[in-house]
Amino acid sequence: MVDVSLLPSEVREAVLRELGPDEQLRWFGQPRSLGFLLGSIPAVLFGIPWTGFALFWTYGAAGFKIPDFSDPDPMMFFPLFGLPFILIGIGMLSSPLWALRRASRTAYFVTNKRAVIIDGGSRRTIQSILPGGFGDIVRRERSSGRGDILFGGPAQADLPREDPVINGMSSEQGEQTRRMAEKFARYAQIAGSTAARRAGRTAPPAFMDIENPRQVEELLRQMAGSSW
Repeated sequence: MVDVSLLPSEVREAVLRELGPDEQLRWFGQPRSLGFLLGSIPAVLFGIPWTGFALFWTYGAAGFKIPDFSDPDPMMFFPLFGLPFILIGIGMLSSPLWALRRASRTAYFVTNKRAVIIDGGSRRTIQSILPGGFGDIVRRERSSGRGDILFGGPAQADLPREDPVINGMSSEQGEQTRRMAEKFARYAQIAGSTAARRAGRTAPPAFMDIENPRQVEELLRQMAGSSW
Protein backbone atom coordinates (compact mmCIF):
# COMPACT_ATOMS: atom_id res chain seq x y z
CA MET A 1 0.00 0.00 0.00
CA VAL A 2 1.02 3.60 -0.60
CA ASP A 3 0.96 6.15 2.20
CA VAL A 4 -1.35 8.90 0.93
CA SER A 5 0.40 11.47 3.10
CA LEU A 6 3.55 11.03 1.01
CA LEU A 7 1.84 12.15 -2.20
CA PRO A 8 2.61 15.61 -3.63
CA SER A 9 0.30 18.19 -2.12
CA GLU A 10 -0.80 19.31 -5.60
CA VAL A 11 -2.58 16.01 -6.27
CA ARG A 12 -3.15 14.57 -2.80
CA GLU A 13 -6.56 16.20 -2.45
CA ALA A 14 -7.68 14.94 -5.86
CA VAL A 15 -6.57 11.39 -5.04
CA LEU A 16 -8.29 11.41 -1.66
CA ARG A 17 -11.53 12.61 -3.28
CA GLU A 18 -11.37 9.70 -5.70
CA LEU A 19 -10.65 6.93 -3.22
CA GLY A 20 -13.77 5.11 -2.07
CA PRO A 21 -14.26 3.98 1.54
CA ASP A 22 -13.14 0.44 0.68
CA GLU A 23 -10.41 1.33 -1.82
CA GLN A 24 -6.72 0.91 -1.11
CA LEU A 25 -4.02 2.81 -2.97
CA ARG A 26 -1.50 0.27 -4.29
CA TRP A 27 0.60 2.36 -6.67
CA PHE A 28 1.06 6.01 -7.54
CA GLY A 29 3.13 7.70 -10.22
CA GLN A 30 3.59 10.91 -12.19
CA PRO A 31 5.14 11.68 -15.59
CA ARG A 32 8.21 13.87 -15.88
CA SER A 33 7.63 17.47 -16.85
CA LEU A 34 10.12 17.32 -19.74
CA GLY A 35 7.64 15.67 -22.07
CA PHE A 36 5.05 18.35 -21.41
CA LEU A 37 7.62 21.10 -21.92
CA LEU A 38 8.74 19.72 -25.27
CA GLY A 39 5.11 19.33 -26.26
CA SER A 40 4.69 23.09 -25.83
CA ILE A 41 7.60 24.00 -28.13
CA PRO A 42 5.45 24.23 -31.33
CA ALA A 43 3.15 26.76 -29.64
CA VAL A 44 6.14 28.85 -28.53
CA LEU A 45 7.75 28.78 -31.97
CA PHE A 46 4.49 29.83 -33.60
CA GLY A 47 3.84 32.43 -30.91
CA ILE A 48 7.10 34.31 -31.53
CA PRO A 49 6.26 35.63 -35.04
CA TRP A 50 2.55 35.89 -34.15
CA THR A 51 3.22 38.14 -31.16
CA GLY A 52 5.86 40.14 -33.01
CA PHE A 53 3.51 40.85 -35.90
CA ALA A 54 0.63 41.68 -33.54
CA LEU A 55 2.79 44.18 -31.67
CA PHE A 56 4.06 45.71 -34.91
CA TRP A 57 0.55 46.00 -36.36
CA THR A 58 -0.85 47.55 -33.18
CA TYR A 59 1.98 50.02 -32.91
CA GLY A 60 1.66 50.86 -36.60
CA ALA A 61 -2.08 51.38 -36.27
CA ALA A 62 -1.31 53.88 -33.54
CA GLY A 63 0.94 55.78 -35.93
CA PHE A 64 4.10 54.41 -34.30
CA LYS A 65 3.50 56.50 -31.21
CA ILE A 66 1.69 56.23 -27.92
CA PRO A 67 -1.99 57.11 -28.50
CA ASP A 68 -3.19 60.37 -27.01
CA PHE A 69 -6.53 59.49 -25.47
CA SER A 70 -7.13 63.11 -24.51
CA ASP A 71 -7.94 63.83 -28.16
CA PRO A 72 -11.55 62.73 -28.84
CA ASP A 73 -10.75 61.06 -32.17
CA PRO A 74 -12.65 57.80 -32.88
CA MET A 75 -9.63 56.46 -34.82
CA MET A 76 -7.52 56.45 -31.69
CA PHE A 77 -9.38 53.30 -30.63
CA PHE A 78 -8.45 51.46 -33.84
CA PRO A 79 -5.17 50.05 -32.39
CA LEU A 80 -7.19 48.34 -29.67
CA PHE A 81 -8.24 45.73 -32.25
CA GLY A 82 -4.71 44.35 -32.02
CA LEU A 83 -4.89 43.68 -28.27
CA PRO A 84 -6.73 40.32 -28.53
CA PHE A 85 -4.06 39.05 -30.93
CA ILE A 86 -1.32 40.22 -28.55
CA LEU A 87 -3.01 38.36 -25.69
CA ILE A 88 -3.23 35.20 -27.81
CA GLY A 89 0.47 35.52 -28.55
CA ILE A 90 1.29 35.94 -24.87
CA GLY A 91 -0.74 32.82 -24.17
CA MET A 92 1.30 30.82 -26.70
CA LEU A 93 4.59 32.16 -25.37
CA SER A 94 3.60 31.25 -21.82
CA SER A 95 2.54 27.70 -22.77
CA PRO A 96 5.66 26.15 -21.10
CA LEU A 97 4.46 27.52 -17.76
CA TRP A 98 1.04 25.97 -18.29
CA ALA A 99 2.73 22.73 -19.36
CA LEU A 100 4.72 22.62 -16.12
CA ARG A 101 1.56 23.25 -14.13
CA ARG A 102 -0.26 20.47 -15.96
CA ALA A 103 2.62 18.04 -15.41
CA SER A 104 2.61 18.71 -11.66
CA ARG A 105 -1.16 18.11 -11.56
CA THR A 106 -1.14 14.95 -13.70
CA ALA A 107 -1.05 11.67 -11.82
CA TYR A 108 -1.68 7.97 -12.27
CA PHE A 109 -2.65 5.54 -9.55
CA VAL A 110 -3.86 2.00 -9.10
CA THR A 111 -6.16 0.82 -6.33
CA ASN A 112 -7.44 -2.63 -5.47
CA LYS A 113 -10.39 -1.96 -7.81
CA ARG A 114 -9.31 0.19 -10.75
CA ALA A 115 -6.68 2.24 -12.53
CA VAL A 116 -7.12 6.02 -12.53
CA ILE A 117 -5.67 8.78 -14.72
CA ILE A 118 -5.83 12.34 -13.40
CA ASP A 119 -5.18 14.82 -16.19
CA GLY A 120 -4.22 18.13 -14.66
CA GLY A 121 -5.08 20.39 -17.58
CA SER A 122 -7.03 23.63 -17.34
CA ARG A 123 -9.99 21.48 -16.39
CA ARG A 124 -8.92 18.50 -14.33
CA THR A 125 -10.17 15.31 -15.97
CA ILE A 126 -10.33 12.00 -14.10
CA GLN A 127 -10.59 8.75 -16.04
CA SER A 128 -11.27 5.45 -14.26
CA ILE A 129 -10.45 2.14 -15.94
CA LEU A 130 -12.00 -0.96 -14.43
CA PRO A 131 -10.23 -4.32 -14.81
CA GLY A 132 -12.69 -5.39 -17.48
CA GLY A 133 -11.66 -2.38 -19.56
CA PHE A 134 -7.90 -2.91 -19.41
CA GLY A 135 -7.90 -4.76 -22.74
CA ASP A 136 -4.48 -5.64 -24.08
CA ILE A 137 -1.98 -4.09 -21.68
CA VAL A 138 1.06 -2.90 -23.60
CA ARG A 139 4.29 -2.10 -21.78
CA ARG A 140 7.01 -0.01 -23.41
CA GLU A 141 10.33 0.20 -21.63
CA ARG A 142 13.41 2.33 -22.15
CA SER A 143 16.96 1.81 -21.04
CA SER A 144 16.48 4.47 -18.35
CA GLY A 145 14.04 2.16 -16.56
CA ARG A 146 11.04 4.38 -17.26
CA GLY A 147 8.30 3.49 -19.68
CA ASP A 148 4.64 3.60 -20.67
CA ILE A 149 1.60 1.44 -19.97
CA LEU A 150 -1.08 1.51 -22.66
CA PHE A 151 -4.56 0.13 -22.11
CA GLY A 152 -6.49 -1.58 -24.88
CA GLY A 153 -3.62 -1.38 -27.39
CA PRO A 154 -2.61 -4.01 -29.94
CA ALA A 155 -0.15 -6.61 -28.72
CA GLN A 156 3.41 -5.45 -29.27
CA ALA A 157 6.86 -6.59 -28.36
CA ASP A 158 8.98 -4.46 -26.10
CA LEU A 159 11.18 -1.87 -27.73
CA PRO A 160 14.30 -3.48 -29.19
CA ARG A 161 17.34 -3.64 -26.94
CA GLU A 162 19.96 -4.31 -29.57
CA ASP A 163 22.35 -1.62 -30.74
CA PRO A 164 21.22 -0.81 -34.28
CA VAL A 165 23.49 0.14 -37.14
CA ILE A 166 21.75 2.74 -39.26
CA ASN A 167 23.16 3.83 -42.61
CA GLY A 168 26.64 2.74 -41.67
CA MET A 169 26.67 4.46 -38.28
CA SER A 170 28.56 2.90 -35.41
CA SER A 171 26.81 0.89 -32.72
CA GLU A 172 27.10 3.77 -30.25
CA GLN A 173 25.73 6.29 -32.75
CA GLY A 174 22.89 3.95 -33.58
CA GLU A 175 22.00 3.61 -29.91
CA GLN A 176 21.96 7.39 -29.49
CA THR A 177 19.74 7.72 -32.55
CA ARG A 178 17.36 5.09 -31.23
CA ARG A 179 17.10 6.76 -27.81
CA MET A 180 16.46 10.14 -29.39
CA ALA A 181 13.75 8.67 -31.64
CA GLU A 182 12.09 7.03 -28.64
CA LYS A 183 12.10 10.28 -26.65
CA PHE A 184 10.58 12.33 -29.45
CA ALA A 185 7.99 9.63 -30.12
CA ARG A 186 6.97 9.72 -26.46
CA TYR A 187 6.84 13.51 -26.34
CA ALA A 188 4.85 13.53 -29.58
CA GLN A 189 2.34 11.12 -28.05
CA ILE A 190 1.97 13.33 -24.96
CA ALA A 191 1.45 16.39 -27.15
CA GLY A 192 -0.85 14.44 -29.46
CA SER A 193 -3.02 13.32 -26.56
CA THR A 194 -3.40 16.95 -25.49
CA ALA A 195 -4.32 18.01 -29.03
CA ALA A 196 -6.81 15.16 -29.29
CA ARG A 197 -8.57 16.23 -26.11
CA ARG A 198 -8.74 19.83 -27.28
CA ALA A 199 -10.23 18.68 -30.57
CA GLY A 200 -12.89 16.69 -28.75
CA ARG A 201 -11.42 13.30 -29.61
CA THR A 202 -10.78 10.53 -27.11
CA ALA A 203 -7.15 9.57 -26.69
CA PRO A 204 -6.34 5.97 -25.68
CA PRO A 205 -5.78 5.78 -21.90
CA ALA A 206 -2.16 5.36 -20.87
CA PHE A 207 0.29 5.83 -18.04
CA MET A 208 3.01 7.87 -19.77
CA ASP A 209 6.67 8.04 -18.75
CA ILE A 210 6.40 6.28 -15.39
CA GLU A 211 8.95 4.51 -13.23
CA ASN A 212 8.97 0.70 -12.96
CA PRO A 213 6.43 0.00 -15.73
CA ARG A 214 6.97 -3.76 -15.34
CA GLN A 215 5.88 -3.61 -11.71
CA VAL A 216 2.77 -1.65 -12.69
CA GLU A 217 1.95 -4.10 -15.47
CA GLU A 218 2.16 -7.03 -13.05
CA LEU A 219 -0.13 -5.24 -10.63
CA LEU A 220 -2.69 -4.55 -13.37
CA ARG A 221 -2.59 -8.11 -14.69
CA GLN A 222 -3.09 -9.52 -11.21
CA MET A 223 -6.10 -7.25 -10.78
CA ALA A 224 -7.53 -8.37 -14.12
CA GLY A 225 -6.92 -12.02 -13.23
CA SER A 226 -4.67 -12.57 -16.25
CA SER A 227 -2.27 -15.48 -16.32
CA TRP A 228 1.29 -15.09 -17.51
